[in-house]
Amino acid sequence: MVVVDSSILIPLLRTGNLLLLKKYYTQIKITNEIYNELKSGIGFDEVEKACTEWINISEPKTANEVKKLSESEKITIADASIINLSYENNEELISNDYVLILVAKSKG
Repeated sequence: MVVVDSSILIPLLRTGNLLLLKKYYTQIKITNEIYNELKSGIGFDEVEKACTEWINISEPKTANEVKKLSESEKITIADASIINLSYENNEELISNDYVLILVAKSKG
């Protein structure tokens, strides 16, 4: 499974191409924070439907680590949550956010 950032999901939703992810990954993970970022955007109905089928909402086990990472690296809680989720489960992280990618690489 792969952890996906909103920087990937939002453009796919805006263009009506969310199912492209399903073509390559039968299941993906997002966090509640990422889900909440998508709520006010175009295509949220598609996200809600996908969450019943192939998008899993998961949370990192270590909420304290999420907060620490967010504060130490000056990134959002949403970004810190997907980095930690990916790291904890040794799963690939897909993002189009340069800073998030740099922080994720520094974490391992």
